[in-house]
Amino acid sequence: MSNNNGDKPSEKDKLSEKAADLVEARLRALVTLPPANRTDPPAAARLWLDDLLSKHDSYRDATLAIIAFSVSSDERLDVRLAPDGRRPVTQKLTKVCDELGIPCKRDAFQTLGKGQKRLDGLDRAAWRNLITWLSTTASAEEVAAAFEYVAEDVAATARVIPPMPDLVISALTFPKMWALFESMLDTPTRGAHEQMIFAALLHALMEQLGGHFRVDTKNINASDASAKSAADVQVWLQGQLIDGYEVTANSWETKLAQAEAARVKADLQRIHIVAKAGNLSAPDLATALAECGLGLDADLSILDVRHEIRSMVARLVRQHRLEALRRLHYLLVHQQPNHVLVGDYVSLLVKSGMVAE
Repeated sequence: MSNNNGDKPSEKDKLSEKAADLVEARLRALVTLPPANRTDPPAAARLWLDDLLSKHDSYRDATLAIIAFSVSSDERLDVRLAPDGRRPVTQKLTKVCDELGIPCKRDAFQTLGKGQKRLDGLDRAAWRNLITWLSTTASAEEVAAAFEYVAEDVAATARVIPPMPDLVISALTFPKMWALFESMLDTPTRGAHEQMIFAALLHALMEQLGGHFRVDTKNINASDASAKSAADVQVWLQGQLIDGYEVTANSWETKLAQAEAARVKADLQRIHIVAKAGNLSAPDLATALAECGLGLDADLSILDVRHEIRSMVARLVRQHRLEALRRLHYLLVHQQPNHVLVGDYVSLLVKSGMVAE
């Protein structure tokens, strides 16, 4: 890690790097060999630590990172003052958690205390109390025990995630691909399968067109607002949002008002609804739009989710069908919380005859 001028790392850079390395080393070690008995936390900090560990949110991830700074410093560190290099630590934490199957937020310090010089003014009382304790009265032994206690708790949430198997490209035929997706769509997942399959196929289709486009999709549990997304699935061209898709396992009527609001907010010319819409007629659409206070000038496309998935599979060559299946594994791991779906997906791949012997 070096500064922006390419000079040797400063002492602050070294501390950040040391804290990041500590987080990575302990999480990898604890996931590989979980302790027989949990570390006892310092009595003074236990209630704060338990509160901060009670949710898999940015505070939990930031807690591990901020204590890592205290452990890594050769002297007492005032972490009430936002440490330089804190984001590289949470970025390393995100990367390691992704590899180990630990649920985490994306780069906790990207939003938590962003732009603030102090961290003792954040909303959560347990956080304020903890960093004040770390900065003023905690002994080195107590800081080390607090770090171990948090690291053990975070590592214990690691999910056993089956890796993406090697596939045989010649086996990625339309009948096999559709049988796979049909089986997944027949399984109720509150829209997870619909959104992730659609996003994976659209990603592969854009890649097949030349790679000038980028497709992203938000976490299945995040609202568009909290995810800062215009829609469930978005298409970008050279940094500009050009298309949005609202995807649901429910009927298309349930998304009309939400989709139009998203289109207006994102200043898009059009937006698409991908849902159950196999029997859609023009009069039905006109009536539904009127009931939502919209007219025929609202540029809302209605796409049947199964028809659209079949169409994209048909348009993909086998090499890019492989890309779609790999992308789907990634999205099921990282963009939805139910790790059982990952195992089920891998099992279906094996049963489909597409996996290499």
